Amino acid sequence: MSMRISDYDVEALLQFAIRNTAAKIGIDDTDWKTPKELLDEIEARDAATHELLAKFCDAYLEWYQYVKQLDQLGKHGNLDMGEQEKLVEFEQKRDSTRSAVVAHLKLP
Repeated sequence: MSMRISDYDVEALLQFAIRNTAAKIGIDDTDWKTPKELLDEIEARDAATHELLAKFCDAYLEWYQYVKQLDQLGKHGNLDMGEQEKLVEFEQKRDSTRSAVVAHLKLP
């Protein structure tokens, strides 16, 4: 379970998700705007998309924080049943919220 991704990787992935979502719903100049600016524009343009994206970002961060916590505790390869179940729940939530955004935007 040793961390294979860093805080920077997580930030980059979430910024990509925000920029990509903004571009898919027709927001201009996504490369030149901050994630906060883009989130505000996404919300103003399409509240349903904003809600799905926010759920994905939250789920991804929850998963990452849990994995990071387990790693800091030295749990690599030594999860008990409860920790394993909780990890699977976080992974499923992360994946299902991502799938919801992709389906909503009809991404390949």
